[in-house]
Amino acid sequence: MSSKKKPCKCSEWPTAPSVVKRLGIFIINVLYRWKKLQLERSGPVASSLEARVQELESKLRRVERERDILKKVAPGKVRERGDCYELMT
Repeated sequence: MSSKKKPCKCSEWPTAPSVVKRLGIFIINVLYRWKKLQLERSGPVASSLEARVQELESKLRRVERERDILKKVAPGKVRERGDCYELMT
């Protein structure tokens, strides 16, 4: 029997501080060093995937800031269309 993993939203992932607290680790750098070591052991594919995730998270933050600015500038006049937003005239 195979189990399928459900996709999850990034917002559902625990933050590093919450993981450290749950594990009882008092220095957050221990978690980051462990993650770096795991990526190094996994090889270049894992490292490139990690870089891509960071790139996409950065783009997401930028787009969310743009959306928030549009909503403040023209409240009630911003409409979502697929993966972008437009200003209604």
